[in-house]
Amino acid sequence: RLLSIYRNRNRQKKNDISVVEDMFLQFSVNHTYGL
Repeated sequence: RLLSIYRNRNRQKKNDISVVEDMFLQFSVNHTYGL
């Protein structure tokens, strides 16, 4: 039970990181191509 909570927290952390990366990539693309 504790392990599943830890897994969910870990997954949430990964999701947060990927969201930030997506935003950063989007910003980079927009900045590079002037969209």
